[in-house]
Amino acid sequence: MGRQSVDRQMVVARAYRSAYKDFGLTDAKAAAILGETHTRFTLSQGFSLSSKEHEIQVLFIHLYQSLYAILGGDKAAMKHWFSTSNKHLRGIPMQLVTRITGLAEINAYLDAMRAKV
Repeated sequence: MGRQSVDRQMVVARAYRSAYKDFGLTDAKAAAILGETHTRFTLSQGFSLSSKEHEIQVLFIHLYQSLYAILGGDKAAMKHWFSTSNKHLRGIPMQLVTRITGLAEINAYLDAMRAKV
């Protein structure tokens, strides 16, 4: 594995950590989103760029960035949105992100919201 791959893994891992911490999630919950054990997740320096875990991290970061843009960076509002039932998504985003389909649906919803002018 080349140095550039390791750097990308680390950047994604740091961005994921920052995003889930801003949403008030624990390391254990962040590991569960990735389908990993808490121990493996906390010991990891980042996941392979071709792994499922890496793809999920990127989707979660996209969710965070979209919500950040929509709410103007208001982290309290972002945390509230993430932990509150959403009738359009038919669930609580914090719970929906534990499934890849839920994460994809949230991203599609937020992308549509961002497209509105």
